[in-house]
Amino acid sequence: MQLGTTEPVSIIVPMYNEERNVKLCIESLLELDYPKKEIIVVDDGSSDRTAEIVSEFPVRLIKLEKKVGPAAARNVGIKAAKGKIIAFTDADCIVDKHWLRNLVANYTDSHVGGVGGPFPNFDQKYASKYMDYISLEYLSDGKLVKSKVSFLSTGNASFRREVLEKVSNFDTSFRTTEDVDLCIRIRNAGYYLIFEPNDLVWHKYNLSKYLLSNFEYGIGIFRLHLKHKGAIDETGRKDLFIIIITLSVLFVLALTTALSIYVYLIMGFALVISLQALNYIYYSIRVARFYGDVSYLLTGPIFALTRWLMLRLGYIYGLVQYMLSRVMGNRRIEQGEWNITN
Repeated sequence: MQLGTTEPVSIIVPMYNEERNVKLCIESLLELDYPKKEIIVVDDGSSDRTAEIVSEFPVRLIKLEKKVGPAAARNVGIKAAKGKIIAFTDADCIVDKHWLRNLVANYTDSHVGGVGGPFPNFDQKYASKYMDYISLEYLSDGKLVKSKVSFLSTGNASFRREVLEKVSNFDTSFRTTEDVDLCIRIRNAGYYLIFEPNDLVWHKYNLSKYLLSNFEYGIGIFRLHLKHKGAIDETGRKDLFIIIITLSVLFVLALTTALSIYVYLIMGFALVISLQALNYIYYSIRVARFYGDVSYLLTGPIFALTRWLMLRLGYIYGLVQYMLSRVMGNRRIEQGEWNITN
């Protein structure tokens, strides 16, 4: 069933201690050129002035007594929502005026489970543009074209309400990558997801925040692999290929030389880093071509390799936490409460 561009839409924004960002976010939502919309802000137990600032605007505010995490906060919003389409963004985002109209226009048949778009950085500085391309690469293979994709980011996404209910909404055991988990379940239920390049949401973040979020994202990726057996992203496939090459080289060296185990470990680590660097040199060529800026050929590999290290450190952290939970019987860790920030 195709939905009209005046279909009622509920916008859900979870927030936690976002007093610095909330004003611009809500102002942009109120300026949307879409008539039938409701804005629901779920304050996730903030200790700052977030709720106070939100209360100054004509939006619905739901205050939670304690922090439950973004997945659970979104589920609270879904339960309170009235729209047939549920749209999501974050407090540190600013939406384009035509955001909802572009989203809803893509629900062309009943098999479209969700629609989303890119979320470029608000300031568009040098490092920000590199981060933007990484996000675009992950969402739509680095192409600003309408296409079917594997997942959408809840910074800029919408879903049919009936589809969310069918897959039981967000899994609250996830503190990160809950949107990826949701999209996997939606696709497994027989629906597909649409990436709409004109559906813009501007995201506010800096380099340090971005790298820390990748560490936490790595924890979430481990959770995804644990829940969805066999599920692996493109980065994971490349990592697996590099690990196979490294182990093969070390096996041959072990047969032909008699070195210390520590030497083999150092050589293995150096080989993994070198192969990843070669991979990201190729990747940076794509970034330089996309922006028409050759300087990314020099800075790109360093930036991408740092991001990869943060992701993999997060993955290892998640793995260690899980192993400890199995040994110590800590069910809270097994259930996904692994976020390192409060």
